[in-house]
Amino acid sequence: MKVDDRKDGDEIVVQERVCEVHNSQSEEHEHEMSCDSNIHAGCLEKIEKLEHVIQQKDSELKDKTYELSNLNQKLQMERFGSSEEPSNRGRPKSMGPIDELFMFLCRLKCGFLTEDLSVRFNIHASTVSRKIITWTNYLYFVLGSINIWPSRGKVMEHMPQDFQLLYPNTCVIIDCTEIFTEKPSSLALASKTFSMYKSHKTWKRLVGIAPHGAITFISALYSGCMSDIETQWTN
Repeated sequence: MKVDDRKDGDEIVVQERVCEVHNSQSEEHEHEMSCDSNIHAGCLEKIEKLEHVIQQKDSELKDKTYELSNLNQKLQMERFGSSEEPSNRGRPKSMGPIDELFMFLCRLKCGFLTEDLSVRFNIHASTVSRKIITWTNYLYFVLGSINIWPSRGKVMEHMPQDFQLLYPNTCVIIDCTEIFTEKPSSLALASKTFSMYKSHKTWKRLVGIAPHGAITFISALYSGCMSDIETQWTN
């Protein structure tokens, strides 16, 4: 009987130990599950925050893009004097206004030929000629309306010391200058634009500068055959 009691006691002890091990394993599993759930919740919270930040930045980017487009439209209106909204009628333009101005400045400064500009800007030569003439007329009226003649007070304020000692009453220094031009197709105009002084086809104009060097007067263009005295008397 005693032997049997020991065996039953040992079995009970073993069962208790097995239950303890099982309980400990279940507790560890529950702890791991709780840790995983906490990590998962933390990740979801971070993802939600990042999505909120991305949406906020996206809305800010859209606002800035809309504001930038409005500023570009206002700048174009101020530059080119157009307050009307762009029309969708007609053929689309091959060049923007800023590219047309750049092409005009290349023609004016570097003297590129029409065929050269047509290749550089990938447009027809007749389109180049038409745009150059348009910008020439536009800038003539816009810049020609600006008064660049200074007052006597401004001239005296910026007059160099040498002029103050020797020529204190000088307001402007005038002289004629000639600009080379291509040979006109008209024989009559070709003879009028020929300058004996430059031995070339030129246009002549009277230019005035202040004592400190600023250009204060520019006359209209005259044919190169006119003398300097005739040009001065005309102005």
